[in-house]
Amino acid sequence: MRSRTGEVHDGSLSPACSDQPLHLKLSTISSTKRPVTGNCSSELKTLKFGFINIRSLSTKALLINNLITEHKLDMIGLCETWLKPNTFLPLNEASPLDYNYAHVARASKQGGGVALIYKSILSLSSNQDIKFTSFEALVLKPSSSNSNSLVQGTGFHLVVLYRPPGPYSQFLEEFGEFIADLVTRSDKILIIGDFNIHLNKPSDPLGKAFLRLLDISNFIQLVHEPTHSSGNTLDLIISHGLDVSALNVASVSSAVSDHFLITFEASLACPYVHDTNVVTSHRINPAITATLSDKVPGVLAPFATRSGSPITTPLHQLINSPWHFDNDMRHIPSSFPRGPIIIHRE
Repeated sequence: MRSRTGEVHDGSLSPACSDQPLHLKLSTISSTKRPVTGNCSSELKTLKFGFINIRSLSTKALLINNLITEHKLDMIGLCETWLKPNTFLPLNEASPLDYNYAHVARASKQGGGVALIYKSILSLSSNQDIKFTSFEALVLKPSSSNSNSLVQGTGFHLVVLYRPPGPYSQFLEEFGEFIADLVTRSDKILIIGDFNIHLNKPSDPLGKAFLRLLDISNFIQLVHEPTHSSGNTLDLIISHGLDVSALNVASVSSAVSDHFLITFEASLACPYVHDTNVVTSHRINPAITATLSDKVPGVLAPFATRSGSPITTPLHQLINSPWHFDNDMRHIPSSFPRGPIIIHRE
C-alpha cells in the first residue's frame, strides 16, 4: 500500500547496477544490510512529459493512470483538478505504481487546482509558496535531501500553472514578477499549463503582450497548434535553458477532457543515479543452532559443528530434509529472526 499525502514523497524505480552472491555464515545473531554497488556512469537523461487540463480529476483518475502508462510518461501535469484541500483518493488512483504526486488545491471557491504526477525516482519537492491572485501554480525542483534523485544538482525547476479566464492586466504584472524570480533561482525551467490566452489569434492584445513578456525574459513558447476542441491554443509549454523535442498535441476521448494531451521530451545533463539495492541476511549463533536442531531434527544439525564456516551442505539435501512447519515452527524461540534466510553454496 502506497502512502500518499499532498506532500512530495521519495521512492525507488530502477534496480541497482550490479548483483553479488550472498554468503550466510554462522556467528552472532543479527540482521545485516549491505548495499550492492556497481559502475553507474553519468549520462544525458531524456524525460518524457505530459500535460492536460483534466477538468475534474475525481471521475477521471483511472483514465489519467491509463494515459501515463500508455504514453510511458515520466511525469504529467494536470490543471483544473477541482479537488478540495486534503482530498487525496483521486490522486492516489491516478498515480501508477512507483509514481508520486504533488498538488495545490484552490484555497477558496470551487474549481482550479494544479498537480504533477511523476516517477518517484525523480524525487521532487516544493518549497515555494505562491501568493499571486491571478493564477495558480505548483513549483517543483529536485529534492536536495535525496542523494538518489535522478535530477539532483541540475538546477531544474518545473511549474504547473493555471490561469482562469478574466482581466489580464494583473496577470501580466504578477506573471512577470514570477518568472523574473524564477530565473534567479534556476537556469533550466519548464512551465506547463493552461493560460487561457488565445495565442492562435495574432491580434489578441493579451497574446501579444504575453509573448513580449516571455521574449524579454528569454523564455520560449513551443506550442503552435490548437489545444482545445474549439480550435484555440490555450495550453502552453514554455522553456528557459532547456531543449524540448518530440512535442505532440493529440486529442483524447471526450470522457477525459475537451482539452488535448500535450507530450514532449526534454533532456537533462545529470547522472542517472540508481537506487541502492539492500540485501538482508540473518546470522545465527551456536546456541540458536543447537535449539533449532533439537526442535527441527535433521535440518540444522550440520550447522552446529560448523560455527563461523560457510555452509557446504548440498542445497537439495537441506530442501529435502524433514521440516514440518505446522508442528515445528511453534517451538522456534521468539528471539530467532522471522525474515528470510538466504543460503549460498560455495
